[in-house]
Amino acid sequence: MLRKFGDAPPEEWVEAIDDLSDFSIRRGFKRMQHGWKGQGAPNLPDFVRFCTIIGDDAPGQIEPRPALKAPEGPTLDGWDISGNIRFWKYISHRLMESHRPWGAPGSAELAECTRIAVSYKNAWAADMREAGAIDPETGEITRPAEDEQARMFADCMNRAEADIATYRRGLAA
Repeated sequence: MLRKFGDAPPEEWVEAIDDLSDFSIRRGFKRMQHGWKGQGAPNLPDFVRFCTIIGDDAPGQIEPRPALKAPEGPTLDGWDISGNIRFWKYISHRLMESHRPWGAPGSAELAECTRIAVSYKNAWAADMREAGAIDPETGEITRPAEDEQARMFADCMNRAEADIATYRRGLAA
């Protein structure tokens, strides 16, 4: 390279190499050492390709990547997730009983009925959080029994359906 470029490398090479991690540069040199089939030194695109191409590296040759930052937005706990699962089950059974039980897709009526039902589902999750008791012997939080959880969820959805019926009667009046 000295014969071709002199003592100082070209600016394009400096910029390209500055963009690479130390690991990628070491990987590129190893790959060139074991796989370069060209004449003389590789050109810049070939060298960058050796450094960055995805391929079969030997074990331990995979560059460690930092963990991704958690996405912005609401955080859900186990009760929120359980409530969502129960709610989707409820909705799917409700749709089997009645097509469009809360109004036409995209309608304001459906949006309001869904908001009412989701507020009751969220209230159930809050109730479950509060219902957990601390076991004095182990210090663990005990969850309500599954049948009690199911009964309380059904009660919440019955109250939601009553509020939805009241809302829909008000629309019809």
